[in-house]
Amino acid sequence: MEDLFAQFVDSDAVSQIISNTPIELQAYALAVADLNEFPLPKSTVEFIDGKPYFQELEIPFTAGLTDLRKIDANSDIVSQLAKVEGIRERLKVQHENNIQAYIGLFAPLRDLPLVKDMDLIRQFSNADSLANGFAPIIAQSQSINMLPQYSQTAQFRLQSALACKMAGLAKPAEQLFNLVIQSQLIEQNVGYQTLLDELSNQIGAAKVAATFAMKGNSKRHEKNRQRKEFALRLYRQKPYLNPKQATKNHYAKIAKHAESIGYPFSISGDETVYRWFLEESKKEKN
Repeated sequence: MEDLFAQFVDSDAVSQIISNTPIELQAYALAVADLNEFPLPKSTVEFIDGKPYFQELEIPFTAGLTDLRKIDANSDIVSQLAKVEGIRERLKVQHENNIQAYIGLFAPLRDLPLVKDMDLIRQFSNADSLANGFAPIIAQSQSINMLPQYSQTAQFRLQSALACKMAGLAKPAEQLFNLVIQSQLIEQNVGYQTLLDELSNQIGAAKVAATFAMKGNSKRHEKNRQRKEFALRLYRQKPYLNPKQATKNHYAKIAKHAESIGYPFSISGDETVYRWFLEESKKEKN
């Protein structure tokens, strides 16, 4: 619970920082505070207690696909999603859109003005936190985290990026802004990557199963073809009055052959043989 509350910004404390920030740096302090208003990039799915929760996910569920809201087990949800054609590509497109939207939120930071006072830039750059860089007197009297949803690594990189921006070092600033974005995306990517991995495993397993099923079907068809050809060779030897008599005369031999090739008849095997002989008899008459 403490971790949850730690993610919320202390608006009063941040307001104190901004009001005590030198005028030359106030645009920067305001821009940093505004980052708290921007939602962090959402993973396409978050895993909570082993169960996935989807965010703004639009999938063309078919009539035969189980409604995800009725499924409790994580493995069942993944297996259902794996049935949706092109699901991985759809997830990747949505996630990329989320990333691009998040990158756009940093545009105001890139447009901040230069700062002419080098002493202020040095003070800000060397401070041990963003709050201390903007208003050291206030920050030293209390612990203030201006961006509680950002990791310490991301905050240090952002501080360095802003210092470069203040000094007019555009390229280093841009590189550091990108590192800030990357560090945040990596932290928020766990659910998305987990889902993609599980989907890939599920789809891969389904393909393997389908391949074996096709091989199994092919083998069964071949055995059945051999069994039928043996029966028809006996049928063509004659004499007999009709297909029914032929079945009675030859079924024992046909059943024995079927067992020898590992494909015995079921209980109604004689009916199958009679149907084959009847079809053959009709062909002969035509």
